[in-house]
Amino acid sequence: MIYYKFDHDTLTYLYRIAKKRNGIKGGPGTLFSRRISDIQIHYVGLKGEWAVAKALSQEIDLTVSRGGDTGHDLSYAGMTIDVKVGRGTDLIFYVNKFRADAAILVRAYNKSTELPGLPLHTDPRLLADPELGWRDVVLVGWITKKEFYERCIRKDYGYGPRQVVPMENLNDMIDLFKMKHD
Repeated sequence: MIYYKFDHDTLTYLYRIAKKRNGIKGGPGTLFSRRISDIQIHYVGLKGEWAVAKALSQEIDLTVSRGGDTGHDLSYAGMTIDVKVGRGTDLIFYVNKFRADAAILVRAYNKSTELPGLPLHTDPRLLADPELGWRDVVLVGWITKKEFYERCIRKDYGYGPRQVVPMENLNDMIDLFKMKHD
């Protein structure tokens, strides 16, 4: 796992982009969460994308478009990569919706209350509020599309079936870094 700490200026910058992305997509109600606002969903996603891009020495795609991304957030070592940010320990996709070549699981992390590697048990609104201390993220692991479909199980969290790979079945981030240099 790799930890990434945000400074206040970066968080402010990403929040402004999240507001723009939400505005272009038609405002509230487009991302389907009852727990946090759509702007917060964009913000949390951008934090994950930013941390992954910085860790991989890549540029983040800051494009604001009505249609969203094309199933991937960035490219690295000849692969397209989808960054998935969540509060749990599973990499989750809608059934048969893994479109990139690989995916990276990113989790919010609060160094003052959480220990590395332990599941988060918290109100999801904290993940999107920089003033409450949830500034940091953890790059948990990565997986190729082929590996995902070989290792995934189906789960229903109460809102329809999903395909899931638990974090212990993901590849170590160090292995992804090595690919760039092979």
